[in-house]
Amino acid sequence: MASYSAIPLQYLNPGHFHEEINSGEIDPKIRAKVASQRVSGGSFDGSSDTKLPRTQNSPRRAGYGRLASAWWQEIVSFLFAAACFVAIAIILAKYNGQEQPDWKYSLNLSTLVAILSTLLRTSLVVVVEEIVGQLKWLWYKTTRPLRHLSDFDQAARSPWGSLLLPFRIKRVNLALLGALIVVLSLAIGPFTQQAIKNVSCETDLPFDKSGNSNTSRSTAKIPIAHQVLGSSATRYGAGLWSMASDVKGAIVNGLSDPTGNLSAVSAVCGTGNCTFPDYSSAGMCSKCIDVTSLITEVLFNQTNSHSSVPFSNLTLPNGLSIGNSPSDQPSQWLNISTDSNLEWAQISDSAMLAGLSASIYNFTLLQITDANCSITVNSTNKFGTVSYNYDCPQHGKNFSPGWRNYGFLATSCAIFPCAKTYHSNVTNGVLDEQVLAEVPLLEDLSQPASAVPDQVAFKSPCVVEGQSYDLSNISKVPSLHRSFNTTEINGKNVTVPSECFYSVSGIWSRALTLFLGTTLAGFCYLPDTNGYPMNIDPRYRTAVRCATDFFSQTATADSWWLQELFNNGNATFGSVETSVDAIASAVTNKIRTFGSNWDGSQGFATGSSTRTTICTQVDWPWLIFPAILLALTLFLLIIIALRTIFGHGDVPIWKSSLLPLIFASKEPFTAKSGDLRDIDDAADDTLVELKRKGDEWQFTRPDGATSSGFDADNSGMHAHHHHHHHDWPGPSSNAFL
Repeated sequence: MASYSAIPLQYLNPGHFHEEINSGEIDPKIRAKVASQRVSGGSFDGSSDTKLPRTQNSPRRAGYGRLASAWWQEIVSFLFAAACFVAIAIILAKYNGQEQPDWKYSLNLSTLVAILSTLLRTSLVVVVEEIVGQLKWLWYKTTRPLRHLSDFDQAARSPWGSLLLPFRIKRVNLALLGALIVVLSLAIGPFTQQAIKNVSCETDLPFDKSGNSNTSRSTAKIPIAHQVLGSSATRYGAGLWSMASDVKGAIVNGLSDPTGNLSAVSAVCGTGNCTFPDYSSAGMCSKCIDVTSLITEVLFNQTNSHSSVPFSNLTLPNGLSIGNSPSDQPSQWLNISTDSNLEWAQISDSAMLAGLSASIYNFTLLQITDANCSITVNSTNKFGTVSYNYDCPQHGKNFSPGWRNYGFLATSCAIFPCAKTYHSNVTNGVLDEQVLAEVPLLEDLSQPASAVPDQVAFKSPCVVEGQSYDLSNISKVPSLHRSFNTTEINGKNVTVPSECFYSVSGIWSRALTLFLGTTLAGFCYLPDTNGYPMNIDPRYRTAVRCATDFFSQTATADSWWLQELFNNGNATFGSVETSVDAIASAVTNKIRTFGSNWDGSQGFATGSSTRTTICTQVDWPWLIFPAILLALTLFLLIIIALRTIFGHGDVPIWKSSLLPLIFASKEPFTAKSGDLRDIDDAADDTLVELKRKGDEWQFTRPDGATSSGFDADNSGMHAHHHHHHHDWPGPSSNAFL
């Protein structure tokens, strides 16, 4: 039979326990024997025979001192767990989107995070185990089965015990939250690992700032030009210059094949994948406006020796016209001419006006188009010839009825020198270059009036050594190892760094103007066909021929490149604008190859050559799970800490220690079988309550209940109940602990 004595308060100090154990004065053993035997000495019964030191000071500590004394280890453990979580977050944030680090000893990012998550879980479980252990003693503030001591202890020590705790105590208690944390903590490692994803990415190879690559694979550059010199053109007469043949060919190619890239620049990219910071280059730009609304009809009679035939022309204010025949069968389908200015066009668009201020060539295009026309089959004659009906938009015009079979379009454009800003990259060896901004180059008023003026521009803002400058602070640009240009801006001479300054020679611009004047001039007509053009097959209405003037309509006179402006009879403002922009882009690309820096060297914009590698991508939502477990643990720690501060010693702070039970043992239990299940059954039937009496804590049975001892017979261990009377002085005759 076993009995338990009350525990004097002064012996609840763990340090005092160890001191007594080490001195040999206390034997904290529980012996299991076959025959009933009493442990001698009764060292913890509080009797007068036991010479125990007592103190007058209360073991309860007030406020935060009590908290720090009782829970400092758990607080430190929680802070360590939180530090591990923060370390995981910081490490993942540092390497998110970055190439996986190459550390010593083959340590990788996943391994480091796994180590930290293991430390995080271990520290977290240590805190929760002690909290659940303390909640075990709080559980016995009311009468509970003694078996629950074992249930709580198993919950504090293993996930399996935590999983079974709700089914064993069958009550709502904070310990269930602790048990839940212990079980869920098993998933901390997988969740943190799931947050790390390995993805393919591009990383920059090192590049020498001087422009010399460390290796050939790291080379990334693309040609640009800050200036175009007059020496790039050839003089062949007074006021007459000619460009290089390759530039002329690029213009014709750009006009005839706007979507082609025969004149496109090529980037040097060692790996086939490169990125470039935004850069600028001198070049040519274009702007167009739709002037269809300015078309009017002019009627007149064409008289010959036999008759007088009414003719109709569609005309613009600058005198450009198409038609020149009866309205139902026009003879001129496209006409293009040079304009010295476009004042007649009544332009209000700011971008177009800015371009006109720098323009070296203006032209207007007037043409017939079937775009947006409704075309239906009218009839088929006995020879199988099909006639069609055309119903075309008239743009609010009330022209002669014959014009309802034809659409019409008028476009005015300007071509001018400019500084273009680009954003580009190379992917798998293919250059993708987009224009971000265009700044017109204006005449340099600081040059002598007798000279053919150059056109220049200061690009503002301009980035120099990572710093942005404009006219307000351009004088602050560092001058060391840097060249400057002086230009007139807003009536004042301003000195600007060369990397922000662009110039195109007036002589070279004159050569370009002369070539464009002969190339973008002429008209297109529809050759003789079977039937009237007003009702013929749409395919025949696209077969125009082009010549330089009306009197050169011969089989050999063919300005074929103008047919692209006709766009197979379906020209729109957008298609014309695209063709003209292709001319400007073709010239720009040539300028970037033969133009130069201010020191005469070939100009390049440098970038970063990239290679494909494996990078880390963090899926942050997976870290919410360990963060929640940390928050729940903190909640439990705060609750138990508040109970410690304000509980006024209602329950001792024993946490997960079982020493109180060991030191309370008065005599051994006896059993023949030694079967643990028999002990568990007896514990289920034994109800106890943790109470304080005087300077002692006791496990007491409810009033009127009997103590439970254990005898063993041949069939095993059985619980039997009898009244047990203590034969030593004690605080209560019902004391179980």
